[in-house]
Amino acid sequence: MKLEDLIQEQYALSEISVLVGEASVTAEMITMESMWIDAPKKGWSYRVDPVDPAIPQKRHIHISKTKNKSSKNMQVAWNDDGTRHDKKSFNSTVGRSKYVRGLASEILNLGPTVTLEHFQKPDCNVTFSEDLKEAYVFL
Repeated sequence: MKLEDLIQEQYALSEISVLVGEASVTAEMITMESMWIDAPKKGWSYRVDPVDPAIPQKRHIHISKTKNKSSKNMQVAWNDDGTRHDKKSFNSTVGRSKYVRGLASEILNLGPTVTLEHFQKPDCNVTFSEDLKEAYVFL
């Protein structure tokens, strides 16, 4: 029998809390989710939102200049798989920033094989020649 089952059976508890001393926990181990946090670089902030299977929503990060936290179109947001979150309001200029991309990778703990999607595909029309050797792109 598991310890939690034994405790629940004996004491009819529905939750078990474990207290961990402050010295045992580093800042990197804890990310306050759904709260804006000052980034290491002055003038920048980020917010991590948790996964929500009911929506469905992946765990993701929002990053913006601190002064633009309430301006959705001045932010970037990436899911924990590297795909863009909030695609319609994603600011491609902010998304190209090496600092912002590095911060997102670090906070989401993404490995070196994950590439953050950051460009906006332009609205265009593509046609091909009959032999399919040439493509014609109309912007």
